[in-house]
Amino acid sequence: MKSTAVDSSSPISARGRSAMKAKGPALVKGALDSSEAGNSRARKVTSRKILAPTPMPVAPVPSPNVEEVRQMIATAAYYHALQRDFAAGHEQEDWLMAEREISQMLASAVSVQGIAGR
Repeated sequence: MKSTAVDSSSPISARGRSAMKAKGPALVKGALDSSEAGNSRARKVTSRKILAPTPMPVAPVPSPNVEEVRQMIATAAYYHALQRDFAAGHEQEDWLMAEREISQMLASAVSVQGIAGR
């Protein structure tokens, strides 16, 4: 049978320790379990209510003016042209694609801001 070492600081009585040496920890009657209420080391189990996080207030973001929107479109069109290695003949296509992207981006920013501001 396997020998079991017992810590002398354990809450088990001397009689319980000697019984553990003889029978093993699973077979000892009267040995304290760490979940018993009389044990000073036993932890009290409490249920905790999980709360949803409180949304942080969002400061309104000012809408860009006409010149800022034009600059955003020009920048996006430039990157579209860059992806094509500036091949000629696609300038209008790049500009219109950039207008759509910037319009969608600004519209989604307004809708997100409207939801957060509720």
